[in-house]
Amino acid sequence: MENYLLKRIGFTSEDNYVILYSLSKENFTNSNKNIKSSVLISIIQEKPKNRSKKVKEVKLSITKEQAENLLKIHEENELVKEINSIITQ
Repeated sequence: MENYLLKRIGFTSEDNYVILYSLSKENFTNSNKNIKSSVLISIIQEKPKNRSKKVKEVKLSITKEQAENLLKIHEENELVKEINSIITQ
């Protein structure tokens, strides 16, 4: 069984506030004891610490079709927009 997990996580790194967007594909075995996870998309955006507010951390399961649509986007800003639109649906 496959599961697609979309994440948006905010954290502080050195002097900057960082937002990590990621899409992972998880494969479950029949016994559900072994889960293999592979990261399909990973984007890190740094923002000046004094100008940003913390983002809401989100972990969301999405459909295979949504994941495939995200993988077709090559422009980082468009990808971030699309990820945020899925998260806020």
